Amino acid sequence: MAGRGQGLRGNTLSLRRITITQGVEGEDVATTFNSFDDVLCTGAAELVSFANLMVLESRAVSSIPEGSCTDGGEQTLRLRDDGSLIWTSDERGETAILKRTELSDSPVPAEFLGTWQQEGAEPGESKSLVLEQAAHGEVVATWTGDGPAYHCEWESVLVDASSTGVRLGPSVVTAAEPKDQCESGRTETLRLKSTDQLTVTTLGGGEEPRSPTGAPTRRTPTRAGPRPAWRTGRGRAGPRRRAWCC
Repeated sequence: MAGRGQGLRGNTLSLRRITITQGVEGEDVATTFNSFDDVLCTGAAELVSFANLMVLESRAVSSIPEGSCTDGGEQTLRLRDDGSLIWTSDERGETAILKRTELSDSPVPAEFLGTWQQEGAEPGESKSLVLEQAAHGEVVATWTGDGPAYHCEWESVLVDASSTGVRLGPSVVTAAEPKDQCESGRTETLRLKSTDQLTVTTLGGGEEPRSPTGAPTRRTPTRAGPRPAWRTGRGRAGPRRRAWCC
């Protein structure tokens, strides 16, 4: 089974997904997926015991950005009468309610797919976002930012998708000209304003600014790419925190 739930890390909404499989004590029986405002953590969990509670020992496997996650330690899961799970991190005293969900190989709604564009805030600047179909944890978004003196490309993996919105992991720079002119970004959510308008919200950073002529319009569809502030010349993001995983 797969379960997902939301919580707060500081003032920012986080999202957690855990997929549980069959196994015996001492074996890995769960994979975890934890999304925060500036970090995405993927982990695995070993079954410690199972009676009234399922007790797991979790560890970090990978993270975006690299090296940003630490092991989660001992955690417990208890089944509730409504079929949801109460997740508890014993080491941190945190809890979350996880609801059962069915994972799909094509979770992104068709209305979001395509190429979205927006003119930049200054003459000669442009931004684009290409959204493609892929499973959770795989790259679905390719961003491009161009200006008179720079070219930047990023990619983001899919964290979550529903009919009302898409959540992307922190963007990672894949191309930069000059090399010191592009920076990786934060977790972002996408929401449709209409069939040809899309809003991008950066967690911990606010909604993407519109172009001077209004909301972006669809070419094959359209939308704004990463914030201009991701360029060195427009201000750097603050230092990243290490997140606990799983």
